[in-house]
Amino acid sequence: PPALPGPCPMTDDDLVEVDYPDKGALWIPREARCGGAFDLVVMLHGINPQSNPTPSLGGGRRLEFELRAFMDRGLLRPLLVTEPVHFQPGSSTLYGAGWDPLTHLDRLAAPLEQRGLSIASLSYTGHSGAGCDPDNGLYEVLARYHDLIPARAPTMPLWGLEDVCYAGTYHWSAPMTALADTGTTIWNVFSVQGDPTDFENHLLGAGAPSFACTPAIFGKCIRHPTRPWWAQRTTSVVSHDTNPYFFVREVLPRVFPPS
Repeated sequence: PPALPGPCPMTDDDLVEVDYPDKGALWIPREARCGGAFDLVVMLHGINPQSNPTPSLGGGRRLEFELRAFMDRGLLRPLLVTEPVHFQPGSSTLYGAGWDPLTHLDRLAAPLEQRGLSIASLSYTGHSGAGCDPDNGLYEVLARYHDLIPARAPTMPLWGLEDVCYAGTYHWSAPMTALADTGTTIWNVFSVQGDPTDFENHLLGAGAPSFACTPAIFGKCIRHPTRPWWAQRTTSVVSHDTNPYFFVREVLPRVFPPS
């Protein structure tokens, strides 16, 4: 992983508008304002019938505040985080036609180059509708994996699901096929949407071993016995809408710990 730099003199975190496919943003922590190679995490939101221009970054959930807190506490290395925002009312069209992960990365190139930044690794997470159809969002990333890796970044450390639909065999068969020999961490955090039992049993295996987690937040935490594939179920304190907060706090520090 890239070395951890200190904050640049007299700088703050930066939130840059990157309008693709409709709106969007790129969050650059102050540790990256002087340039260098950093991990990039692309966060795909759920369905967006209200055309919210900032579902998770720069408004809405303000996940950048949570990221900042973890970095300040030394629990997470500095990351570049981006959210392409799509004004789509249904999961069958969200991040489908009109969105291309390669074009999105092309749109990020200018603000990154202006700041002397490069992509050390490329990861994707998707909330709700972003992972609810085989032709959109997270599953488009899997279909285009070889166009992304290593063409745009050397590795994909994380492919993460945040309370998606769990409603078809592609939910587990596609990541198993695309990521089996890549070393990519697959991490699923379920709260309320659908039934993840088949997903867990197929991806991790029936009787998958447990791992330690916070019982007040997670009622079930299991993992694949040999691969870096994980699944958690939250307790009733976590809703569908708050699931991304707990995904960020539970998953990103594990996948991107300080060096």
